[in-house]
Amino acid sequence: MTNVFAAVHQLDNDRKAERTKTGMLAAAACCGSWPFKAPLGYRNVIGTRQGPNIVPDKNSAALVKKAFELFATGLHSKAEVLRVLTSHGLQTAKGKPLSPQTFQKMMENSIYAGWVAIPERGIVERGSFKPLVNQDLFDQVQDVLTGKKLTLTGYQKNRPDFPLRLFVHCAKCGSPLTGSLSRGCY
Repeated sequence: MTNVFAAVHQLDNDRKAERTKTGMLAAAACCGSWPFKAPLGYRNVIGTRQGPNIVPDKNSAALVKKAFELFATGLHSKAEVLRVLTSHGLQTAKGKPLSPQTFQKMMENSIYAGWVAIPERGIVERGSFKPLVNQDLFDQVQDVLTGKKLTLTGYQKNRPDFPLRLFVHCAKCGSPLTGSLSRGCY
């Protein structure tokens, strides 16, 4: 009898979980609500059924915006931007410094431009919350990340010996070509 009761309660819990997940995804698809824990730079607003359910965090939102602004220029590497922001106090929700992987994911996350995107469910909807960066700035960062926008980095990457580096593209795949100097004699 105990097993029957346990099975009934498990079935009830599974149904509740499915209804909750369906409701969260429906809210994201129709209203632009963010159905998950707020990402870095935002905080959750509890108990709201209408309007935005996340708002910019007063401590970290400005630092996240500064990260996008610095990286979009192409003058700084991801490591340099992360180092600057860590020195200004940017931390995870647990109070630890951001890892390079977390920083990369943050720079790729379209929520900062005001979009709710849940690719595994096919949901891309304009959010009901205030974006931290405008769409143009977000697109510039994506161009730098994908290599579509040239970055002005150190001498090793922008050598005067190779002026056509990244301007010449492969005819088959379209990827930019590069050059290098040979070391040693043959």
